[in-house]
Amino acid sequence: MDLVAEVKKLILEVLEDKAKLNSFNALQVYAFTNENIAGYTKELEMNLNGNVLTICSGGDHLLNLGVKKFRNINLIDINPMAEYFTLGIKIPLVLASSFDSFKKRLEFLFKSKNYDLDLEKKLLYSLLPFMSLKYKLFFKEVFDYYFSLQEKYHVPVKLMQILTMDYYFNMEEITFYNLYLQGEDNFNTLKDALMHLSLSFRRGNVFDVNEKDTYELIMCSNALEYAYIPNFDMTRVKEFFSNLRNSLNDNGVIYATYMYGLYDKITDSYENFPIKGTDVTSREVLKENLILLDSFKNANDAVLVLRK
Repeated sequence: MDLVAEVKKLILEVLEDKAKLNSFNALQVYAFTNENIAGYTKELEMNLNGNVLTICSGGDHLLNLGVKKFRNINLIDINPMAEYFTLGIKIPLVLASSFDSFKKRLEFLFKSKNYDLDLEKKLLYSLLPFMSLKYKLFFKEVFDYYFSLQEKYHVPVKLMQILTMDYYFNMEEITFYNLYLQGEDNFNTLKDALMHLSLSFRRGNVFDVNEKDTYELIMCSNALEYAYIPNFDMTRVKEFFSNLRNSLNDNGVIYATYMYGLYDKITDSYENFPIKGTDVTSREVLKENLILLDSFKNANDAVLVLRK
């Protein structure tokens, strides 16, 4: 089954039974990050012309890098829908909007329970001129199919809520995590950067990448949480990252994994098991650099940084 057919199948299932909206589907994308990307990209100082490899997901890593004016960004994800959502929805939505209208459109399309099919139709079709031909053909077919079904079913749910799975984040939290939502200047910087980016996408596992001396920066998000390591012996993390280390240039860095709630501010204590339930207190990998970050809640998150 091709991707358009799979997306149509998902739309039909949800519109016929809204209870399936909250059921996991492998096609659905995390539309917004739950990492403090703003925190760990804010101070990035490196060659802006260097190559960057980052998890694609719903595009927030890319958009924050755009605010920092990186010019050569390679996206990777195992979910093929991540490409279409990021390059076919998220980027066009930025390009088609002012800062204030962008936030309102995010709220309406992804968060609001306000059912207004005419407004949704107007907003989604207005994105088509901002898409390259590949994504325009894809989403024109998807939009047409979705709206034809909604004329029949009138289900109070929006297409973006069907295609994504993080409806529970509020805008205050999303803003905290993302530089491009933290002020009009940042947003306009991003819009300009998107017009000049060298951008590519490949489908695959970030840990399989092995391109000698290629990247200035590699951002793995929390992909390690989903990786298979036999017996998950965390003392082997360095070995597990050997391919990616080979892909760094001499001054390059890997943001290897994002750790949620590493430090609890209330109890003044470190979480012992922040990666896949594995004890980090005595493992060799802690000799590497950890960047501590404020989280949206009463904790510190962290990013594990590896180098050549």
